[in-house]
Amino acid sequence: MINLEWVQCRLADMFKNIATARLFYVETNYANGLYGLFKMLQAKPVYYLLKWLPASIILPVSAMLIKLKFSQRLMYKIQFDWQPEKSMQRTSGWSAMSKFAGSDIGMQNSHLAMEIMGQAGLRHELRIEKHLRDAKLLQIYEGTNQINRLDLFKNFIGRNCPQLKMHGER
Repeated sequence: MINLEWVQCRLADMFKNIATARLFYVETNYANGLYGLFKMLQAKPVYYLLKWLPASIILPVSAMLIKLKFSQRLMYKIQFDWQPEKSMQRTSGWSAMSKFAGSDIGMQNSHLAMEIMGQAGLRHELRIEKHLRDAKLLQIYEGTNQINRLDLFKNFIGRNCPQLKMHGER
């Protein structure tokens, strides 16, 4: 079957979908590293401290700091209260896009695999039908794709429309 043009086109589409999902994943991690909760780990002193100090020193010291109420409050303030609104929108938008694009791509690739396999894809031994069911479950389970789409709109597109009222606002 690999010599048939339509099969080659379907497999090329599946490969394109996987590459797209990986790019969304990488871009989301990049945005989270630059603007999200892990931004502090990218600071030069913290980066080099974590890189050069052995774990036998870092782990006990960090465990001791985590137990202190003052350090917990300070970290909470730094990570959540002092986070700029644009940074939160950027990371939230990219994560929403990554979630629903990944589950949609999984569903599309499972459907293409079923299309290529034909009736043989319905057999339990090949497990293609199970992958299709699991991909559909991920579309529903991962915060539902519609909510993630609305989150993407709110964070990337709708933030430039002041006259737009979001759901639940008056």
